[in-house]
Formats: sequence, C-alpha cells, structure tokens
Amino acid sequence: MDPPRPGSLTAPHQDAAPAALEAAGVACRHCALPCPGSAEFCCPGCETAYAIVTGQGLESYYDRRSLAPDVRALRPDGAGEREIPDLEALARQDRRGVWSIDLMIDGLHCAACVWLIESVLARDPAVTWARVNVTTRRLRLSWTGAASHANDLAERVAALGYRVAPFDAAALDSAAAQHDRQLFRALAVTGFAASNIMLLSVAVWAGAVQDMGPATRGLMHWISALIAVPAVLYGGRP
Repeated sequence: MDPPRPGSLTAPHQDAAPAALEAAGVACRHCALPCPGSAEFCCPGCETAYAIVTGQGLESYYDRRSLAPDVRALRPDGAGEREIPDLEALARQDRRGVWSIDLMIDGLHCAACVWLIESVLARDPAVTWARVNVTTRRLRLSWTGAASHANDLAERVAALGYRVAPFDAAALDSAAAQHDRQLFRALAVTGFAASNIMLLSVAVWAGAVQDMGPATRGLMHWISALIAVPAVLYGGRP
C-alpha cells in the first residue's frame, strides 16, 4: 500500500492558493504544491526528497508538519542548483578525533522540520550529535571520520529542501537587532496613535454631557480614524 499523500488540496501555501490547488487537481507528494498534469511530484528535487524521507521510514513527517501561509513551501532545488559552500575548512576536531561544525538552516517551518533533519542525520553511522535550534536556526553537528564528510551531511539536509550555510553569529545578531528596531518603531507609532485617539475619545465622552454638536463629534471621529489607519498599516506589519 502506498504511504499517505502529504498535504491536502486545501492546505494554505505562500505560492499557491487553495483554488489553484483544486484546479491543478494533484498536489506534490513532498511540498503539496500543484503538479503539472497528473504527475506525483512538481519537480525532480521534490521526488528526490520524498525518496529520502520515505526510504528512511520518516513519512510521518508529512502528518506532523504545519505549513504556515506566510512561509515558503519546502521545495528542494535540483542537485545542480543547490549552492552549498565547501565546509571542510570550517570543521573543528577535538582531542578525541571527533569533528564538529555549526550550520545555519533556512526554511524551518515547525518542530516537524527539526525532527526530520535530526532523524535523517542520525541515520548516518558517523554522526555522533545532530541538534537543531528552531529559534536561532542553528544546527550543531558532530561526526567521526573525515572532515570532508561535512559536505555530504549538508548536502543531505539541502536535498530535503532546506538552505544550508555556515553559522554566522554576527549576521544573526545583526538581523535580530534590525528586527528589534522595526518592532520598537512600530510600537512607538502605535503607542503615539493610541494615546491621541484616547484623548479624542475623552473629548467625545465629555461632549456627550456638555451638549457637543453632531458636526463636532463627527469631526472628532474622523480625526481618530485618520490617526488609526496609518498606525494599523505601519504598526501591524513591523
């Protein structure tokens, strides 16, 4: 019996709306995006990734994963399209002869992605440690044998559809700092808008007791709306 088909025709995706998936009729077994014609896979990369997952008995990943509409679909590149830097020079060897490296993983959706990566790497008898931090997107990897095996392990992760690069703490801190600045600006704008709208609301409430005219009350409401609209547009998308 064939394993259950991952995804559904109504699952949300960034690159395809549910209507488009229904029109296509067939969803890719790996990424669940529309397939051309009656094909089971949308591209050779997905076919390879599906073979890796099912070949190692990890098909429960497709039931565990959670695909958010604002995250790109897990769609692997072809073998000739993947760009993985040479990692051999970055590997570190301890006194026991065990090699280790820190990698950055892009494309993580949920805990199921962490489980899949760790499980695939754990199947390699040379791997002694493989842990992914979903918050920092950091993969800590240790193995025995040759330093060049780091490239093979990274290629295995990339074949599943994830982007692999050397872990750069400075770049990660810079991105986090930039995101924090965006959040702070959004908070400042929305806080300023909320305080002014509250003051206008107090005036409207007071006017209800002091016989404020309908024209003045309507003007207060329109001013509040003018302040609220840009605050929602800017503060809601930091």
